[in-house]
Amino acid sequence: MVKYRFIFIICLLLTTLLHSCYEEINLGIEDGITRLKFIMGSDKEDSIYEAYNVRLDIQPNPTLIYNNKEFEVENFNLRGESALRYRKKSFSVETEIPIGVTSPFNSQEHYYMRNIKLISLVSDYTYLEGRLSFGLLSKLEIQPLFFSFVEVFLNENTQGVYMLIEDPDEYTFKQGYEFILRRGYNGNVSKSWFYQNYSSLEASDYIKSFNEIYKELTNLDGEALYNFLSGKLNINNYFKKIACDYLMMNGDYSDEIFFIGKFKSGSVYFDIIPRDYNDIFSKLPHEVGKKTGVGKRFGERYYSSIEDIIDDVGEKLIFSIENDLDYVIARDKFLYVKYLEQLDTVCQIISENLIDEIFDDIKEELDPYYKVPEIIEQSKYGDHEFSKDDFLLNLKEKRAFLKNRLTATKQKVTVHKCLYQ
Repeated sequence: MVKYRFIFIICLLLTTLLHSCYEEINLGIEDGITRLKFIMGSDKEDSIYEAYNVRLDIQPNPTLIYNNKEFEVENFNLRGESALRYRKKSFSVETEIPIGVTSPFNSQEHYYMRNIKLISLVSDYTYLEGRLSFGLLSKLEIQPLFFSFVEVFLNENTQGVYMLIEDPDEYTFKQGYEFILRRGYNGNVSKSWFYQNYSSLEASDYIKSFNEIYKELTNLDGEALYNFLSGKLNINNYFKKIACDYLMMNGDYSDEIFFIGKFKSGSVYFDIIPRDYNDIFSKLPHEVGKKTGVGKRFGERYYSSIEDIIDDVGEKLIFSIENDLDYVIARDKFLYVKYLEQLDTVCQIISENLIDEIFDDIKEELDPYYKVPEIIEQSKYGDHEFSKDDFLLNLKEKRAFLKNRLTATKQKVTVHKCLYQ
């Protein structure tokens, strides 16, 4: 638990001042590729390659070279869980002053950040899934973080394609939220950060309020439960998130979400930020065949197959019921109807034209990287080695698949509205 008192306003002013100082920097992307190079001792570089399941804190901190400018790095850590088992690692980076990154959607739009995550995409076949997911979630206005493809170097050695993502802590801080937590399995708090600014609340007040959400799942139902949840969190955004998970068949689930909290209208109120998406288009939801990770507030639940899930909650348009909150949404008729309304909204926003737009954007953004053999060769350090031909084929197949799933989902929503209303 990290607690910052009286720092929020000061840091916000400093960030604004530094932003104005660095607007003169040329933020152009050379040959369509954004490059970040970290200079460190060769022994430190080797230790990164050799580390296995170890969250190394690289000391002394490397120097970042970006757009021919040097940036002092205050923290440089290995991050993630699965990525720690690969040679190509993911990183958390904190710089002394903000770096400016050009938006992939608008060359005149720049984002200034001190804290960034560099995701190695080792489980992301042809680098498609994370970018597609974030693109769709952004169109639904439930993924507010900046994201962009970049090339990462350790000294003179390319590590290949990465996804640069704005640190959710920094976003939370900038937007005036006091608290952020990463949900764990069984509705627990995996990690949390606290930035006291506007209220007299403590971190424990936010954790208590979050825990109350799960406590009342077993005490309330129907409209009373819906009204309670609506007062505690942006339930429509949560519905949209699991609706998008259904469309994309998201197989990596309960712990891939942040809850961000602020003091609003006399009480704690949460919104959400979806997290890493590297396991979409899964044939089975995360809970099938697993004895751990499934919520326990309604007793021990185990599903050996999809049929077991249908036997429990019926054939609902929710991809996973691993988490107890999603389980209740699937079981409670009133909540499920409210969810269907948001699923319908999501299906209207994510049109076939929008799918084409996002896939075309991905092709345009990744094309410069696929032109450099040394960059794409780094895919051999992930789950699967692939080529540009593999990328183009995957792009074509997933575009068609998502369009077909969207059409099928729209038809099912119509049927389910008739069944449950």
